Amino acid sequence: MKEEKRKVTPDWGVDKEKETQRAPPKDLFNAILEYDAAIGVDVSTAALKRQLRRDNPKLDAWLVLVGAVSEPIEEYDRKNKLTSKEKANLALTKKRLEIDKLKWEIQEKLRALK
Repeated sequence: MKEEKRKVTPDWGVDKEKETQRAPPKDLFNAILEYDAAIGVDVSTAALKRQLRRDNPKLDAWLVLVGAVSEPIEEYDRKNKLTSKEKANLALTKKRLEIDKLKWEIQEKLRALK
């Protein structure tokens, strides 16, 4: 039925699908309640939230999926173990890649003008 409706109205049901993506799976519900209860600005609370994510990979994956956190806890931990020099090198590499991408886009546009 969904496929037939979408042939006529391509956006049919899209909003409902977006809402259901934010709904947690049933097996994660208690972990999410515990995570939400730990919300606060206290340093120990932030550490508790990170530990909850480490202990429950499914919770961490769901939080990343819905945009509640920006990166998986493994990536967060990896970045925190870096020295200042390693962090600076990582940032520099990222900027260089951005610049290279922009250069490539400019070259492509110039080729298109010729």
